[in-house]
Amino acid sequence: MGLSVSHDCWQGSYTAFMTWRTKIAQVAGFPPLCLMEGFWIEGEVGDPIKYVPHEEMKKQINESLPIRWELFKPDPLIILLHHSDCEGEIGWRDCLQIARRLEQVLPLLPAEDNSGHIGDWRTKTQKFIHGLVLAYDEEENIVFS
Repeated sequence: MGLSVSHDCWQGSYTAFMTWRTKIAQVAGFPPLCLMEGFWIEGEVGDPIKYVPHEEMKKQINESLPIRWELFKPDPLIILLHHSDCEGEIGWRDCLQIARRLEQVLPLLPAEDNSGHIGDWRTKTQKFIHGLVLAYDEEENIVFS
């Protein structure tokens, strides 16, 4: 079992995919995904703010969560980052712009993943880019299953 994304974009565990998306978000300048709409668990102060020294400040941050994806439009990465990791599709018309944006963050990725989930960050990302371009060229949606 695991996640399969069509056009040979991704084959692997859901955990590895989430780790990969988290790193993509980080190097692209997004807030930690655990603070974003769809990822944040209501009422829990996420790890990124655990080092905030004042409890009142933590409370105010927590009340402001989750961070809305709308704040980052028109960045095409939000389509990938906010997408379900177990089902659904990304429309072929969005694939090329997502691929171009991933190409921009590619050099910012570390060469290897020390946790052992990903292997080579850049190779995994390049494979995803290739699949996105293939889907665009064939006018086929990317399918998550």
